[in-house]
Amino acid sequence: FRSGVPFVLEFNGSEVWVADHWDRPFRFRSLFEKTEAANLRHADLIVVVSEVLRESLLLRGVEEERVLVQPNGVDPERYHPAVDGSVVRRRLGLDGRVVVGFIGTFGMWHGAPVLARAARRVLAERPEARFLFVGGGKDRRECEAILAGHDGRVLFTGAVAQQGGPGQLPA
Repeated sequence: FRSGVPFVLEFNGSEVWVADHWDRPFRFRSLFEKTEAANLRHADLIVVVSEVLRESLLLRGVEEERVLVQPNGVDPERYHPAVDGSVVRRRLGLDGRVVVGFIGTFGMWHGAPVLARAARRVLAERPEARFLFVGGGKDRRECEAILAGHDGRVLFTGAVAQQGGPGQLPA
C-alpha cells in the first residue's frame, strides 16, 4: 500500500464460502474471513468475471466504482468454428466417434464429477460414445475413479499447453 502501486485484486468468489460448501471449513475461519475482508477493503480495483460476482461484492459493501466486470473470453483468432481437430482426434483414436468433451481445471465450480457420473450413464446406454477430459486439478482423480473400467472409451489427457488448446476443443 505504501509503494504507490495500485492494488488490483482478481476476485473469483469467497474462498471462505468455497471451503464451507465445497471443501472443508477452514480451521481458523475467522482469520480467513478477516484476510478476505481486508483485501476487498484495500483493493483499488476488484476484477470479477460475472455480474453475479459483482453483485455479491456490492452486497458486501464494496463501492460500485471499485468493481470491474471482465468476462472470461478467448482469442477468436485462435478459437473459432473452422479450427480443425482431426489431428487430435486421430492421435487419440476418436475418428468417426461421437465425443463429449470437457476442458478445464477440474475445480469444484466446473462440475467435472457431475459430468463423469453422467458419462457413466451415457456409456451404459451408448457404448459407442467417447468422453475426452482435458486438464488437471483437484477433482481429476475423483473423475477417474468414477469412470474406472471404461478404458478406451474415456480419455484423460492431463493439462495441455495453451497452444494445444485450440486443437483439443474441436476434437
